[in-house]
Amino acid sequence: MLAGSQPYDRPLAALLIGFVAGMAVCDIFPDHGYEAAVSALVAGALLLHALRTARAVVFSPLLLFASLGYLSLHPWTTSNFPVDHFLHRILETPAPIVGTITETEAPVGDRSRFRLSIEQVADYPVSGGIRLTVAGYCSLQEGDRIRFATKLYPVRTHRNPGGFDVRRYLRFSGITGTAFVRSEAISLLDRRPSILSRLLQSQRMAIAASIDRTEGSDAARQILKAVLIGIRSGIPPETNDLFSVTGLSHLLAISGLHVGIVAACAFFLFYRLAACFKPLLLRALGKKTAALLTLVPVFAYGLLSGMSPSTQRAVLMASVVLVGLLVERDHEPFNTLALAAWGILIVHPPALFSISFQLSFVSVLAILTGTTLLMPYLPRPFGWREKLLLPVFVSVCATLGTLPLVMYYFQRVSIVGLAANALVVPMMSLLVIPVGLAGAVLHVLHLPWASLCFGIACHLLDIVLQLVRWFAAAPWASIVTIRPTVFELVWFGALIWLSVRTLFFRTLPNRPEAHPVRSDPSEGASPLSSVQSYRLAANARGVFLRWAWLALAVIGIADVGFWLNERFLHADLRVTVLDVGQGLSILVEEPGGRVMLIDGGGFADSTAFDVGRNIVAPALCARKILSIDRVVLTHPDSDHLNGLLYVLSHFSVGELWTNGRPSPDSAFGRFLDIVHRRNIPLIEGDVVPTALDEAGIAIHRLHPDPGFSPPQPPRKVPDTNNFSLVLSLRMGEIRFLFPSDIEKPAESWLVARAAERLRSTVLVAPHHGSKTSSSQAFIDAVQPDVVVFSAGTNRYIPHPDVLERYRRAGCRLLSTASCGAVEMRTDGRRLVLHVYESNTTNEEIAIDGDV
Repeated sequence: MLAGSQPYDRPLAALLIGFVAGMAVCDIFPDHGYEAAVSALVAGALLLHALRTARAVVFSPLLLFASLGYLSLHPWTTSNFPVDHFLHRILETPAPIVGTITETEAPVGDRSRFRLSIEQVADYPVSGGIRLTVAGYCSLQEGDRIRFATKLYPVRTHRNPGGFDVRRYLRFSGITGTAFVRSEAISLLDRRPSILSRLLQSQRMAIAASIDRTEGSDAARQILKAVLIGIRSGIPPETNDLFSVTGLSHLLAISGLHVGIVAACAFFLFYRLAACFKPLLLRALGKKTAALLTLVPVFAYGLLSGMSPSTQRAVLMASVVLVGLLVERDHEPFNTLALAAWGILIVHPPALFSISFQLSFVSVLAILTGTTLLMPYLPRPFGWREKLLLPVFVSVCATLGTLPLVMYYFQRVSIVGLAANALVVPMMSLLVIPVGLAGAVLHVLHLPWASLCFGIACHLLDIVLQLVRWFAAAPWASIVTIRPTVFELVWFGALIWLSVRTLFFRTLPNRPEAHPVRSDPSEGASPLSSVQSYRLAANARGVFLRWAWLALAVIGIADVGFWLNERFLHADLRVTVLDVGQGLSILVEEPGGRVMLIDGGGFADSTAFDVGRNIVAPALCARKILSIDRVVLTHPDSDHLNGLLYVLSHFSVGELWTNGRPSPDSAFGRFLDIVHRRNIPLIEGDVVPTALDEAGIAIHRLHPDPGFSPPQPPRKVPDTNNFSLVLSLRMGEIRFLFPSDIEKPAESWLVARAAERLRSTVLVAPHHGSKTSSSQAFIDAVQPDVVVFSAGTNRYIPHPDVLERYRRAGCRLLSTASCGAVEMRTDGRRLVLHVYESNTTNEEIAIDGDV
């Protein structure tokens, strides 16, 4: 039976592990639902047979729940869409679309985002969900049925080493397409929100409006709305960065801290009220009545705050504890946590892959594990020292437990986080949140003094903000870290598990009475045999732990050796054209570990999407690159410059090359401020070396030439493209040419003066393949074998005429828009290409150099 097997001492937790493992397998290997169903039937049959014969079982329950986990996630990962899905009716031209808004997202700049259930495309009934981006002011809300005309697109994600898979993230939310429309082009057909949704939304907006009318800084008011009702869209980006740098971002999201305060305050209040009724006290129903009534404000607060994954987990855990009081049973914390996870995963299986779900549960698991090991050594009752140190210990456990996930998802760790949490968290939990919650309750009940509570909370938050700014101003308040692989995350988890098991084993009393051995009474075991059995079991556990530590150490050393070779000891040249959309960013890894980054990509509005933070930095951290020997800004256009701002601010940079031409854009001013503030050596214009040899790599600057002037009338805007830095790299017989955004005038100049140095094996197409570049004379001079286009989804870039010219020249064409990042490795004679699709390598091409 289950109870007789050691892995099932905590059955909910053990079976959850199997369920989660099955979901992980489904995420990696989808479209095997038939095999999973067969496995579930076989495991179920084995389990039933074991139960009938009263035999202990270990593997069949795990296999059964792993199969069920696979089947639960399968509808979200399968590539087989229903016949009426809108992806089968995506048209080349805009079409009328009808759908209903299912969810509103936080606005980004002047754009609003909604999740829409599609009902009709071009008079055809369809199914499926899309993310709709609306430009301009928009008052749409959940439940609105709308009509508009636009073109639908499948969800596209940037595919890079270490990149976040937006396509999978949206697919797990039921979103498989995107669309863009202006607000004036939307027609409201019907407004039909549910009564509960309408009530909750009206209360949230009313509380938000009341907070906006209180005194205090705007940042404090926005933070108060975030921690009370879950509205985070108004928090200024600089405030978000301050809390991120100091490791306090979790305070801006509603989680167990907030729900726990609501539950504790409500239980205390209801228990005091129940004590006023003698019949309840005589029947010992005071605590039960308080627990039952406390469920109402706990669930009401969860609904009012938006029920994020962290809130769902906290509400479920609080509910389990309260129900335990009702049935007079103590709750086992690990099983309670597992039950909360079960509650979320059964309702929405893809929640497992959300960052908030993982961070929330791992932090609580780390806290429970740490406190379980610590509690036996603490005196009872707690003294003042224990009461002061216990919150610090809890913060340390949560920080260390979530450290690998923070490194994996954000590649940034706060050095001052422990101190900041120890000081700020008590202020938030004991002062700000209780006062703010009191104001929210008074406001919902239409009682006076709500504004006073909100005002006090805002003034307290201003003090908190001063503390946060003080911590953030500390040198090295946060650092960029490497991005661990999934294998390394598993290794770290095994390390923590083994450490806990070792500590627990060493604290066991060395006597059999403390842990009696279960034996069959019919065997008539004597005390001597019990002692011997205990010693044998203890010796076996000790041997297992020693071998486990040895295996873990060997695996860790092997992993370190592998990455040392990949980062510093490799003898080949590696060039990766990153998938940054309509822009350019090229990562060059030279033999011996030197790194050069050419441009950083970027959008005109970095507040909407920061390419440097979200694409370039993760790609560097995934390669274990924390310092860059040389950054090259070919010219200061936004699609080359803006992504470098984050990189220059957070990575160690040896030197910076630019073409020396300024730009009136504000981003260029921030660029210069960062360079001067961090004392990065700046090499500009003609000072950039024309020839350089390092680690067997010949680097040549081919353009701009001091005598160059575009042979065309002056433009209305400065001509930055034709003055771009043009670099050539050569290793042995393989050459790379990076012409940036030069156009036909600069191409003609290069062909006339440096034609013999243009011949290259690989060409990154000038100006992303625009029709203003890639002249026939330039192509004839370069004679590339491979042409890489760094482009987005613009249908005219690369231009069809340009593509045709390269095809006639016999070139192999690759575009980051269709195949993701393009990685090229060469030893000087052979060139090997890899293209990224969904962050995995899926193509390899070998080309012999003949230059």
